[in-house]
Amino acid sequence: EAGAEAGLQHATTRSRNLDFFFKVVPKLAPSHSATEHLRTVVRSAWKEDPEVCVKLVFQLGAAKKGKQDRYNFYDAILQLWDLSPAVVISNLKSVPKLVYWKAVLEIVARVCEGQALSTER
Repeated sequence: EAGAEAGLQHATTRSRNLDFFFKVVPKLAPSHSATEHLRTVVRSAWKEDPEVCVKLVFQLGAAKKGKQDRYNFYDAILQLWDLSPAVVISNLKSVPKLVYWKAVLEIVARVCEGQALSTER
């Protein structure tokens, strides 16, 4: 497949978690299509290896050593919540040190209000 720079690129690495790392890029603002793409990528990565998938989700939001992508981080956390609420709850303690304290409140708000209201706001 030809890329934007007329170079060759592969549609997949054949590793869903590696695809997650390379294909989930920061977005400027939330959109329904970007959120649906992220949900598909997270579900596929989760099926391949849940532990690596969780680490990749947190790498999205990590303020110092990650992508600092808050929109994708929150959307990915909501997808993890759909897959396993216990995983999200057990990892909440990591949010303040990897992302920031305000993110804990945002995660709780998004879980309570649901994806549709979160995207609107």
